Amino acid sequence: DWFERLTRSHQYNQEFRIEANETVEHLLSLVSDADQQVIRLAILDDLNGEALAKRLGISAGAARVRLHRALNRLRIARQARGEGE
Repeated sequence: DWFERLTRSHQYNQEFRIEANETVEHLLSLVSDADQQVIRLAILDDLNGEALAKRLGISAGAARVRLHRALNRLRIARQARGEGE
């Protein structure tokens, strides 16, 4: 029935979101609090350029460098734990 399919679909989507959140939290736990902050702002809050820089209280160039370095440290941490590509 239609309602049953809709309910199952909603449960699947909710389970997927929970699993995705757990994965994100696990990945972020691999890096420092400062790296977590910049990654959350840039990726989860979808901030970039001036908006990211303003939120961090730094220049746009410094924000780009900070994000690049944070993502690089995350990649290295994942690889060190055998979680990389």
